[in-house]
Amino acid sequence: MLNKKGAMFGLDARIALAIFGALSVISGAALYTAIQEAKVTRTLTQLTEVEKAVESFLLDTGHLPGISGAMYNVHELYEDTGDTGWSGPYLSLDYDKVNRNIIYKGLSSSGDGRIEKYESDTWGVDTDGTAGGDLACDAGDKCSVWIGIYNVDRSIAEAVDLKVDGVADFKNGRIRLYESDSTPHLWLRSLNADL
Repeated sequence: MLNKKGAMFGLDARIALAIFGALSVISGAALYTAIQEAKVTRTLTQLTEVEKAVESFLLDTGHLPGISGAMYNVHELYEDTGDTGWSGPYLSLDYDKVNRNIIYKGLSSSGDGRIEKYESDTWGVDTDGTAGGDLACDAGDKCSVWIGIYNVDRSIAEAVDLKVDGVADFKNGRIRLYESDSTPHLWLRSLNADL
């Protein structure tokens, strides 16, 4: 009789171990999904924070920040340069004064990005985001203010594109991915740049 009880205990322990193992796999997958969703939300929140800062600047001053080449002068969102109506600073994110980059918090390995003027319509990139076309605003192009994050994780970029545009194609909609030298840059189309 003693042996049968021992055998039953071993079987019960194995069943309990299998149940705990299955539960840990399920909860681990749920935790991973929750972490990824938090990263997507953080990315989108910081992009829209910059978008709202540009909109507020425009409403207060009557114009977009100054531009040099394709790059908007980010420092105008942080420092009063004498514009009538300026009531900033408009952003709580840090910025790199030398490179004119916005410093995002916990979004990419480099953590920086810019505000630039690019074409509004379909970008000349492949559906995987690799470079292949002209983004520059030439005469006659419809142009927009684009808010970018450099060196962003591709899976996060895909999830942001899916959340905003409903499809992860990187070529159409408000979210674009542009890869340069195998470095993915995520872009959010904001205001009409021809204001």
